[in-house]
Amino acid sequence: MAASGLWPGPDFLACVIQDFEPGFYPWSAQHLLARSTYERPSETVALFNSGLLRDYFHAEGLAFEREFVFEPRLLAALRAILPTGSGGQEHRIVVYGRPWTPRNGFPLIIEALRRWRATYARAAEWAVVSAGQPHSDIVLGAGTVLRSVGKLDLDAYGQLLTTSAVGVALMVSPHPSYPPLEMAQLGMRVVTNRFGAKDLATWHPNITSAPDLSPEGVARAIAYAYDAYEADPSSSGGQETLRPDDLSDGPAFQFAAEVAALLVASAAGGAPRVPHGRDDPRRALEPLRNAAESPAPGDTVAGRGFRPPSAPRCAATRAQRERTPDRSPRVAAPRLRPG
Repeated sequence: MAASGLWPGPDFLACVIQDFEPGFYPWSAQHLLARSTYERPSETVALFNSGLLRDYFHAEGLAFEREFVFEPRLLAALRAILPTGSGGQEHRIVVYGRPWTPRNGFPLIIEALRRWRATYARAAEWAVVSAGQPHSDIVLGAGTVLRSVGKLDLDAYGQLLTTSAVGVALMVSPHPSYPPLEMAQLGMRVVTNRFGAKDLATWHPNITSAPDLSPEGVARAIAYAYDAYEADPSSSGGQETLRPDDLSDGPAFQFAAEVAALLVASAAGGAPRVPHGRDDPRRALEPLRNAAESPAPGDTVAGRGFRPPSAPRCAATRAQRERTPDRSPRVAAPRLRPG
């Protein structure tokens, strides 16, 4: 699509998509505005953080003419401390605790831990810590306290994971989530949740996807995880991953040169459109491409007390570009450590 007077910038925007961000909001105007940032399939170069997430978008009827995928990889600093099978973890549960990030299910984790503490006799032998967002300590009952260590640097994070036996990390979204994978690869028994087609238990044998996501069900999964550890305290980390590429040290972004060339060509005057084959699932979006374009976010939204969503990383960059006659290519910057 050629640049127009209303859009004087490059023809394409490269967008790093790390989650389905309309899900960050209730069904509302904010939800619709977040979704609208994905409804320019000809103008967006989509860089998906996992094939799972890309497939979820397609199931939602959202696809792009140019799509690339990069899969989770264990960071080099953590690969360097992969367990060797010697065991040695402490009786400690590590919670991925982010109280102010709803998709990480913190209230459910707390209620599950309280039921676990009240129900399982050996719970008194275990310490429980929370890593992620700093928060006040939380009493779980009978003298057991969830103590927050907040956000850790990589060295401290790796040390905590390699010396702890059980992890609990929920992610109520189609994004795979890195902490449960890192915990499992570093030898911990991990409790997480399924979401749609996502089941991380198929990614690593140390991961259990709780079949019942009530507080009682998650408490049972935690008890199962520490029973599994006590039955076989030897570590079963990294080398047993079911996805060998997770531990690869090869290029994670093999498409980088292609994307860069596309953006440079776009800034210089446009790049050719991608033809669709008969069986390409993106053909289903042709009616969407032929529809009138949505107004720019923030231009037509009025109303007292309404605040457009800030989360979608494509929206702010696109809105700024529509107001600035700048033909340099733009790439939306990813977070350093996806949640």
